[in-house]
Amino acid sequence: MSVADLTFTVTGSPVTDPLTVGGTTVSVVVTNNGDDTVSGAGIYIAPATFTGPFDAQPSSSPETDYVDLLTWGTASHASGGGIVGGLKLVSYVDDSAVTQNNVYITNTTGYDVGTKLLVEDLAPAATTTIEVVVETPPSVTARNLYFDFRVA
Repeated sequence: MSVADLTFTVTGSPVTDPLTVGGTTVSVVVTNNGDDTVSGAGIYIAPATFTGPFDAQPSSSPETDYVDLLTWGTASHASGGGIVGGLKLVSYVDDSAVTQNNVYITNTTGYDVGTKLLVEDLAPAATTTIEVVVETPPSVTARNLYFDFRVA
């Protein structure tokens, strides 16, 4: 497996209209351009290292946003999805839903490289689509959230 064999294509914008209410969905399409099957790849989040070239800076620190996503995701996971909030990942391999469908990043999974959420094995020329859905609990005041999404 070589990361150099993978290409990443993003569809959808991670920056939304501040007047829009609701979750933001960004799709990341990963393609294996190599000759070998890629296995053991995973995704996780970290505090943002860049908050953009915008005049209006974030209303909270990247560390606060990161902790909020983990807190909301943990609550959603514990409630069986009854509480809406957090960072939800929906993955597909060649347009078929796979086992990691609707997984939330929590304080035990997906918060660093050691707890990365594994992506299904990717055969040569195959693609995986990962939808990254940001959900804010209804009780939380709207704000932009900043975090890094990483693949390892």
